Amino acid sequence: MSLKMRHREEMATAETAARKLARSGQYHSYSTIRHELLTRGYFAAQKIFRNPWTIAEIDRICASSRNPEQLVITGTSVSA
Repeated sequence: MSLKMRHREEMATAETAARKLARSGQYHSYSTIRHELLTRGYFAAQKIFRNPWTIAEIDRICASSRNPEQLVITGTSVSA
């Protein structure tokens, strides 16, 4: 496997792990998830959280997972 392909795979794996942690409802924001991923050895977490879209997505998933009665759509809270 080429270095570029391995890098893409590591990024995808870290993003998948971040989404899974966010859906657990145990984390409040991307920063706590980033710390957890780095602790677990997902060093690609440093890179994936440089992307503001990824940060927004993970924060949205965290918020909706902590309060499943509320769906957050483009910054507007809508009752489910």
